[in-house]
Amino acid sequence: MYVCLQWLSAISALIAAAFWLCSALIHIPDTLDMALSGRNSPAGYMKRQSRWSAVAALFAAISAAAQAAALLSTLL
Repeated sequence: MYVCLQWLSAISALIAAAFWLCSALIHIPDTLDMALSGRNSPAGYMKRQSRWSAVAALFAAISAAAQAAALLSTLL
């Protein structure tokens, strides 16, 4: 059980890192030459960035929970 939880934690952490990297690579261009609404607007870019970060945070939470469960399993 301990090893499975450790693997779950490690894999979830790697997935979270990948999603956060994708979020960080979204370039938000200057607003001078852009529309103020729609997919290619600054708000659209920020929404995409936020979605990537939300998924990353979910996988980070899974990783932390698996790590905590692995540590607790050694005490029981």
